[in-house]
Amino acid sequence: MELEIKTLRIEDCIAASRLINEVAEIFIAPDFTPKGINHFLAFVRPSTICERLEAGALILGAWEAEELVGIIELREGPHIALLFTSLPWQGRGIAKKLMEAALENYSSQHGEPEALTVNASLFAVPIYKKLGFVINGQEEDVNGVRFIPMARQL
Repeated sequence: MELEIKTLRIEDCIAASRLINEVAEIFIAPDFTPKGINHFLAFVRPSTICERLEAGALILGAWEAEELVGIIELREGPHIALLFTSLPWQGRGIAKKLMEAALENYSSQHGEPEALTVNASLFAVPIYKKLGFVINGQEEDVNGVRFIPMARQL
């Protein structure tokens, strides 16, 4: 596996949205209300991803050859806004590599953070635990989007 991690480009927004939607439909949407699904889909629409990218958001993609196989978006804090791995590529350490690359990029611009946070979908809690995160709050429902706050000390 010759994985390359690099900043997402405008021309990658459609592929990124497609990857996120395919994974979310199976693993995340079943825990959301219809309102939550619509809210999430609006957040991961290609045009919305491109708007954030053009505004300077830190969005990295993982490529195997020409195929986008993973994506991460890191917000100020730092906080993981999105972390998805394509279905056939799950379980290969891609999420961990994306997270490490995003943290390195973030640290070079903002200094070394004390912690990394995420609002994990119910499905993703065990995955984030494997990545060193711990639950640091109660399950929440915001606009029909259910999540559990988690943090990883750095």
